[in-house]
Amino acid sequence: MTIKVLIVDDSPLTRDMLADLLANEPDMKVVGMASNGAEAISLTKELKPNVISMDIHMPIMEGFEAIETIMAENPSPILVVTDFDSSKTAFSAISKGALDIYSKKKIGEDRAGEYAARLRMLSKVKVIRHMKTSPRILPPPKTTKKADTLPASARGKYDIVAIASSTGGPRALVSVLSGFKDGFPVPIVIAQHMDDGFVAGFVEWLASSTPMNVKLASNGEDLLPSTVYLAPPKKHIKISSTKRMMVLDRMPGDIYHPSCNQLLSSVAEVYGDRSIGAILTGMGDDGAEGLGQIQRKGGMTIGQDENSCIVYGMPAVAAQKGYVDTVLPLGEIGKAIASAMVGRPNSKASQK
Repeated sequence: MTIKVLIVDDSPLTRDMLADLLANEPDMKVVGMASNGAEAISLTKELKPNVISMDIHMPIMEGFEAIETIMAENPSPILVVTDFDSSKTAFSAISKGALDIYSKKKIGEDRAGEYAARLRMLSKVKVIRHMKTSPRILPPPKTTKKADTLPASARGKYDIVAIASSTGGPRALVSVLSGFKDGFPVPIVIAQHMDDGFVAGFVEWLASSTPMNVKLASNGEDLLPSTVYLAPPKKHIKISSTKRMMVLDRMPGDIYHPSCNQLLSSVAEVYGDRSIGAILTGMGDDGAEGLGQIQRKGGMTIGQDENSCIVYGMPAVAAQKGYVDTVLPLGEIGKAIASAMVGRPNSKASQK
């Protein structure tokens, strides 16, 4: 089946460059181009594209409003194509229903077909209708394993939460972290695959979307409860033997950045059975082996289920290898982790 693509951007040059990136893809066809959000809404209804490439800053109607309207009236997979200067806005667009982000600065350097690959992957995602001003994620299917069935003996024993995520991760992370209350008793460390230029905007957006303190990790800093740590641009993060953050330079040839396996493996080594590892939506297999190490050390491991994943790749590999103790829909993961903290002192109380 041919994948029908709608390109939306106010720059004729950018539209042409994006179309050129798809010209030699036999399974893809650009069925329309729009110069603003209003045209995008009209063409989406008329052409019924399988996937939309959407700019943010445009005249007449910006991409933000267009995404909200499209997801309310004609739900379609949307890839936000923007520059680093508008990264926070791009993540706000994700909260309205867009699925992923692609940097405009990559257009002239896209030799490996990353743009086409992103569109191809997103075209397969089943999206749902979003009510305007009230965006939501796929409703979780019924699960036979409830988040509140954790054995009493396991409650309150954990000292850290480590999360691996990739494509679809930003929105998934908001869902998980929203299940935690201010005063969450342990630190949360996250490896989220992301283009370097979007990292600062992502941290700012995530901080505004969750009750946690969200920050970029600094080398050698102590881990604090109720705090979310993410890797700075061009860096990996891991935990040292003294339970401090380590920020490491990325090496040439590193496929995943930051490395989920590196972070989760260090958590397993340092915290052992007092660690919780979760692997969320994402393409590839990064994080699976790290999760396996947490499991072998006796920690708790959670995998996002297929129905609620944007891309069922990383969690699928971890589950197939037997590294996932509990498979849960996205809406239950935060509850399960919060349940595991019952019995620990509130972080604010413990710091008095």
